[in-house]
Amino acid sequence: MSNDFWPKDTKDSFYHAGYSASLASILEDAQERWPGIKMDEIEIDPEYIQTSCIGYDQYDSTDYTNFLKITASADYFKRIQAEKATAQT
Repeated sequence: MSNDFWPKDTKDSFYHAGYSASLASILEDAQERWPGIKMDEIEIDPEYIQTSCIGYDQYDSTDYTNFLKITASADYFKRIQAEKATAQT
């Protein structure tokens, strides 16, 4: 049994390991995932997640990984839904 963990991408968010991603690469990845997304519809948050030795009770900083969590705002999904509804009429 592995004691490793890696965060999973969801419908509204994905992760970049480390802090080395450029704003341009984040926007490009976001536009691939969410076509038509605008910069003001993206949230970028740092997260420090335990990725190794899950279940052990002793803190070790090497068991953690820095991530940037990229999230599409609810406004993006509302706008896309409204555009689809308009296109159908």
